[in-house]
Amino acid sequence: MTVATLKVLGDVIVAPRDAWDQVNQRGQWIWPLVLLAIATVTAWSVYYSKVDIAWLQDHLLAGTSELQGRELALAREVMGPGLLALMTIVSSLIVGAMIMLLTAGYLHMMARMLCVTHAGPSWLVFAAWLTVPEACALLLMAVRLAFGSNQQILPELASPLALSQLLDITVDSPWLSLAGAVGLQSFWTLALSTIGVSRWMKIDTGRAALIASLPPLLIYGIWALLIAMDAGA
Repeated sequence: MTVATLKVLGDVIVAPRDAWDQVNQRGQWIWPLVLLAIATVTAWSVYYSKVDIAWLQDHLLAGTSELQGRELALAREVMGPGLLALMTIVSSLIVGAMIMLLTAGYLHMMARMLCVTHAGPSWLVFAAWLTVPEACALLLMAVRLAFGSNQQILPELASPLALSQLLDITVDSPWLSLAGAVGLQSFWTLALSTIGVSRWMKIDTGRAALIASLPPLLIYGIWALLIAMDAGA
């Protein structure tokens, strides 16, 4: 990792406008993805090495009362910490890659609709740098778990930045999954995206905020609506 890339990473935190201008000039995209991969592997490896695996298995198998005897024992054997960690890491990286591609495609489409001619790198580079807040959140999660003493903690409650932690969402709440998926890093990402869209498309902050916020509002809005409908059924 070059000094210039380290400077961009620092500017993402303290001077996002300068960060987007530097990304626009250099177009480097691989290092934020490397950081995300390292953070994902580290966070979930630490989680599954620290969690009370028998307690977690009980929670995961709570809705499978049809499993009895040898079938239940086999399920517990299969759901070991190694396999659970691998499944979580792989699925997280796949979902992250899909979100990055969809974000790049969406911003490319919006730029064409607004007749914006962007002379810099592709929107895929832009989407890659939007993963920095999530990588930072995962690294904080790894530190918290490494030095914490609580071994009975669900994945949705593992991140110290998750709304499930900040709002003290209970384990039996139907909102746990949504609150665990959204955290302070989500708002950081939204702010970073708004600033970047404004700089790259050369539009005012209001329109940039609308473009940046539309996808998460739709996704989390529909998710919340489904939870509310299911809870009211």
